[in-house]
Order: sequence, then structure tokens, then C-alpha cells
Amino acid sequence: MSLITILLILIVVGFTGFWASVFIFEKIEYSWLPQLCRWLVISLPFERIPSLNTPIGNIRISQVLVLIGFWFLILLFLKKDSSLRQKSFNTDSIYLILFIIYSSFSWLQVINFNRFLSTYIATLLSFGGFFLLSQFTENIFKRIQELMISFLAVGFFGVYQFLGDMVGIPPLLTGLRENYTKIVFGIPRIHATAIEPLYFAGMLFLPIFACLTFILARKKILNKHFRYSNFAILIFFVALFVLTLSKGAWLTLAIVLPFFFLLAARKFKIWELLKSLSWLGFVSVIGFLFSLLYSETIWEFTLGFWQHLIATIDFTAATSFERLSLLGTAWIILQDYILTGIGSGQYGIYSQDLLIGLEFEPGNFAIVNNVYLEIWLEFGLVSLWIFLIFIFTPVFRSLKKLFQPGKITSEDEIAQFILVFSLISYYIQWSFFSPIFIMPIFILLGLLSRLTYIDKTAKLSENLN
Repeated sequence: MSLITILLILIVVGFTGFWASVFIFEKIEYSWLPQLCRWLVISLPFERIPSLNTPIGNIRISQVLVLIGFWFLILLFLKKDSSLRQKSFNTDSIYLILFIIYSSFSWLQVINFNRFLSTYIATLLSFGGFFLLSQFTENIFKRIQELMISFLAVGFFGVYQFLGDMVGIPPLLTGLRENYTKIVFGIPRIHATAIEPLYFAGMLFLPIFACLTFILARKKILNKHFRYSNFAILIFFVALFVLTLSKGAWLTLAIVLPFFFLLAARKFKIWELLKSLSWLGFVSVIGFLFSLLYSETIWEFTLGFWQHLIATIDFTAATSFERLSLLGTAWIILQDYILTGIGSGQYGIYSQDLLIGLEFEPGNFAIVNNVYLEIWLEFGLVSLWIFLIFIFTPVFRSLKKLFQPGKITSEDEIAQFILVFSLISYYIQWSFFSPIFIMPIFILLGLLSRLTYIDKTAKLSENLN
């Protein structure tokens, strides 16, 4: 895209934005911000479908909503809205400001400005999503319930992908990317509206932990008169999770679930749930064993996947070799840029001559596939420390509260319980993929930060009184 074309687009966008601002200036109210945050939460699963491909990357619904949110914020500030002026500031966003300041040293090492611009803008938009949600979200428990409905819709689309590919509907109509169709494993790898299966598996941490927590808290996701709806929805999401065939996500869930149940035993009446889950597990295992005996397709798939799993463990699989190459190359480059980093998105540029035997499609760039190493390499060591403090601070605050004696009763505590374990799972899985600008993580982190901020301000009010 030429410079003149970019300037023309900016002029059109600026002109349209100006007149739209004039039109809504008198109408805009503070309540628009919480309502926008509501839709930002609902948009969480819609990362690839729908999206708009542009010269600086795919533009997603969540990113558009973040831009609209800051537009509303500017207009309310210019209008000197009384509700906005009385709003106190959630200090968790300071970490993001510090991250941007310290990562600026990495800009000096940038050698591909277009790549830098596309990844850095996406990172700033993710930060912006966190800021809006941590400041202006209301009724977070209700937001999670609405997000569950959003996930159900996306899940049904995933089922359509699966069945459609199995009967031969082309990827153009199913939305599956061709390298995740049944040709590879014998069955499709579901990724629904996400970029790829591992991203969708990460998104599914929230609905799985939400279903378990709603069952424990005796809260219904759908019709309150449908007694077994939570169990039915849990089975549905677990099935989707399994069909992503994301080994890193499976490992993550296996690690986190025992800790979830240990803490749940202190905060809820858990034995009835465990009894029900044991029966569900028993019936599922028996059903799976019978399917192996009577379905040649399932048997061939299971055998093929088992062989691939073994090859992954002993690092003879192509994906394992590729991941090791990416990590090893990142360590080699890092030796010369430990403090400053090389700039956002630059790993794919710096590594081009070092990744021998790996090929990427035109327009695609290598990523480290470990966000913590990638942040260190691209943004610098100090920025990595700041980022780790930023993502773990709301989690540690919440765990400190959850470890206190007493059962969970309030809706905010239920929401906090769900978000903590969803984020811990995401953080572990983030060791197996990158980049930093994963909007779903920042959406969940924004909600948890908002909850901890509400707790903190409530305690301050109590102390003052």
C-alpha cells in the first residue's frame, strides 16, 4: 500500500470520525462505556471469524470495540462528564505504561518497520482492552454468563465445522484452515472462530471452569428450571476441548484441575460434584472403549494420534522439531540483546537466516511459541519483569482472598474463582504459544483486575467509616 493511499484512508477516517463526534457529542453518556465493555467481553471468542484483513494485519471485532471505547472516553472527557470526573483510577494500568516506556529502547533495533507497526498496534489495542475493562466494567458475574452464551454459539459453529468436514464440505464453507482438516489426523481439529486449535483450546478454559463453578455454586447457565443443563453444557465444552487436539492445552488442564478441586473443596460443597463427575467419567470411558471396538474410523484416529503423541514426547515429530528450533534460535539471538530486546515482531525477521529447514508462507513470520521468552527477546528484560508483575498481581490478590476461611456465596466471588483458574491455565499454556497480543487473555485479566479493584475500594470505604 502506497503512502498516498494510507494518507487518503487517514483523511477519510478522520473526516468521518469528526462529523460522527459532532453528531453524538450531546447524546453521549457515561453509561455508554460500561455497555461497550459488555460487548467487548461478549466478543472474546471472535478472533478470526469475523475479521478484516488489512495491510497491517487482521482487524478483529474486539479491536474495533477498543478503538470505539477510547473514542467515547475522549468525547466524555471533552464534555467534562461528571460521572467520568468522579471516577477513581485502577492503578494496575500503570504497569502497562511502564512496559511501553521501558520497551521503547527496543525500537532502536527494529529492522522491519511494517512488521513492527502491525504487531505493536495489536499489542497496544490489547492493552487498551485491559484498561477499558479494568476501569468501566459493571456486574462481572453477569458478563461471564453472557460470555458463556457467546461461547455456546461459537461451540455450535465448531460442531458444524467438524461435521461439515467429515462429510466433505470444503474449508471455504466450514471455516476450517486446510492444515486442520480431517486429512491430517483422520478427523478435523476444531478451532471454530479462533486462529487455530490451540487458541480455541485456550479460550475454552473459561467455559470449562465456569461450568464446574456454576455447578458447585448451584447457579444455572441457561434455564434455571433445567436441572442438568450445567452438566450437559460442561460435557459439550469438554468435547470441543478434546477435539482441538491441542496437547499443550490438555497438559495445562491436567495440571490445573487438581488445584482447582483442592481449593473448591474449601470454598464449596464439592463431594456431590465429584460423585457426579466420576459417573460421567466412567460412562464416557465405557462409551469410548465400545466405540474403539465398533468404529474403524475412531480406532484408526486413536492409533494415529497415539503415535503422534509419542513422537511429540520423544521430539521426533515435525511439530516438536519446529518448536525446538524456534526456541533455540530465540536463545541465540537473545545473547546480543538481553537488556534492550530487538523490537516488537522482529523475531521473525532476525531469525530468517537461522531457521534452517523451516519454511513459512509469504507474509507469515516465525514466532517463538513461548510468550515469556518472546517478550524478553522483543521488548527487553525489564519489560518482561514488568509484564510478569502485571499479569500475576490480580491473580495473587484474588488467591489471597480465596484462601481466607469461609464459603463462596457472592456472585463477585464466584466470578473471581472462575477467572483466577482460567487465567492460571492461560498463563501455563502461554509457555507453548505466542505472541503477546492475545486479546482474550487481556479481556479476562481486565475483568479480574476490576474485581480486585472493587474489593480494594470496598475495604478502603469500610476503614474510613
